[in-house]
Parts: sequence; C-alpha cells; structure tokens
Amino acid sequence: MKLQASIPEFDDTSPWGTYRLRGLTAAMLKLSHVLPEPLRWLTKTLRKPVKYKHRGPIDIQVWEHRLRILPRGNMSEQKLYTAPQFFDVEERAILARVLQPGSVFVDIGANAGIYSFWANKCMKGSGRILAVEPDPEMARRIRFNVRTNAIQQLVLECVALSDQEGTAQLHINPSQRGTNTLVTEEIGKSRGERVPTTVQLTTLTALCSRHAITKIDALKIDIEGHEIPVLTHFLMTAPETLWPQVIISEFKDQTAKEILELLSARGYQRTYQSKLNYIFERR
Repeated sequence: MKLQASIPEFDDTSPWGTYRLRGLTAAMLKLSHVLPEPLRWLTKTLRKPVKYKHRGPIDIQVWEHRLRILPRGNMSEQKLYTAPQFFDVEERAILARVLQPGSVFVDIGANAGIYSFWANKCMKGSGRILAVEPDPEMARRIRFNVRTNAIQQLVLECVALSDQEGTAQLHINPSQRGTNTLVTEEIGKSRGERVPTTVQLTTLTALCSRHAITKIDALKIDIEGHEIPVLTHFLMTAPETLWPQVIISEFKDQTAKEILELLSARGYQRTYQSKLNYIFERR
C-alpha cells in the first residue's frame, strides 16, 4: 500500500500563483478536470503526483476563482483539486437553480469554503454569503481565498453552531479536517489523532439576527452529526419567513431518520439523496 506524504503547511502570506503546478503534473491535473463521467476512474491516476509527492500547497483555478488548497489532510479539498466537475453534482445543480444575484446563502460547516465559492459563482458576486467554520485553521484558509478573489459579499464566522450559546470542545482531526466534530461519539469513526479545541457556540437564529439576515434562499449544513440540534432550535425560534427555500444536509445512519422527520413535519420535501446528503425543498 502506497503511503501519502506528510501534510504541508498552508501559506497565507505569499501571493496566489506562488504554488501553481508546472509541467507534466499540471498537465495531468488539467486533464483530470475535463474528463467526462465514463472516464472518471482515471482521475485517481492523474492526481497521483499531487496526492503522493507534492510538498506544498497548490494554487488552482476552479469555478472562476483562484484558490489555494492543500493536497492532503482534507477530503473536500482533495476532491476539488482532483475533479471539480464531479464535486457534489446534484447539490451544486440545485444551488445554481436557486441562487441568483441578490440571493442569500448560509454555509454551516464551511470547511474550505467550497460551497461558498460555488454560491459566489452562482450569484455572480452579488448577494450575501454567511460561512460558518469553527476550525481556526480552515477559517484561515477561507480568509486567504476570499482576499485573493476580493469577495465582498462573503462574511466568515469562526464559531460553532448548536442549540445554545456558550463554549464547547471541537475535536479537530489534523489528518482529516472534514471529520472535525462536536459529537464525542463521532471521534472514533475516523483515523487520526484528535486535538480538542475550545470554540464559541451560538445558534443559527442568533447569528442571522447579528447579521440582519431576514431571508435565506439556500442553506447547507455539514457538521458531523450535530445537524439536528442546530436545525431543531432554528425551526423552533426563527420566523417562517427566515426558513430556507432549500436545505442541503449531511446525514449519518444515526441521524438520517430524525432529520427527515424534522424537516418533513415543517413542510420540506426530500427531492434528492446521495450517499452523504439530503436535499430538501419547501413545498
């Protein structure tokens, strides 16, 4: 079994372009970005020089954005640089339909901000994006990419959402940051050493009030098993005029049924289900 190289440090000071790929490696990744679905299997071969050998960050252009990402340590970033055309295809399609210039998008568990950058493309730089990411390291990466692309409409909150105000322990997995979680039961479900980090807690209702958000066109929530407390509190305390038209929610075996029942009881219809996500639309 081939071992991956160590996880490089993210550089948020050097200008974008410093880490652009060159030569054969760049050509292979460029080809991977245009492969059609029948040749999707080739992407894993084409990304090998980056995934296993590249020692620093990589600077790439995706969805009209200049992004700096790390080649290892975060599955979402890895999927993006490997083949962005295959990244959450159905989820991106519904956002492209719902989000127009002037829309409002809320990205809970923003990770590297990939959904937020897609929303920015859909909204053509006009509207509002609220990205919520409690991991200070991932927030740092988002801030760099927001500055690089001069995105004025995106506001980043480095807090965790729950059903109460206060503090909590975020269990960070530096070797796979997409598995960071507030839920202790989730800790042993992925490899890697956990680093407990104290983070501020707030609620979605309070956050919307803080930013004077009075409507949400689409909301995506992916917070590793803590979706139910956040959504339940929001739907109990926020006016219906604030309820999103579209909700994209990650689910797990132990949360799938409750998420479905919670949103169905409030007039949402499940219109799509992938291996990881539900898509709900308000009837």
